[in-house]
Amino acid sequence: MLCPMCNSKLKKAIVKEEYLGNELGKFEGFECTKCGETLLTEESVAKAQQKAKELGIFGLAEKTTIAKSGNSLIVRIKKKVADYLGLLEGDEVLVHPEGKKKLVVEVAR
Repeated sequence: MLCPMCNSKLKKAIVKEEYLGNELGKFEGFECTKCGETLLTEESVAKAQQKAKELGIFGLAEKTTIAKSGNSLIVRIKKKVADYLGLLEGDEVLVHPEGKKKLVVEVAR
């Protein structure tokens, strides 16, 4: 089996899996001997997804659109994400770039 990132050899490994900043656990999988990329087995993917569902975080990551209001741009936060975070209209958040390709929105509580 070859690494999908660098085409090097994969070896069996126990992989620590995280999703949206939450640790899901350690699962059977593979690790690239060159670049360190990790992959889970099909069975391990199912177990990790089940854990994410139990934590209420499965399916929270999804695309949204940027809207315009006056001269400002607005990031829309989907209802299920707002509910998960306990956000209400009028709550304050801290918005900052992390490099050129990542926008971070942190709840300011």
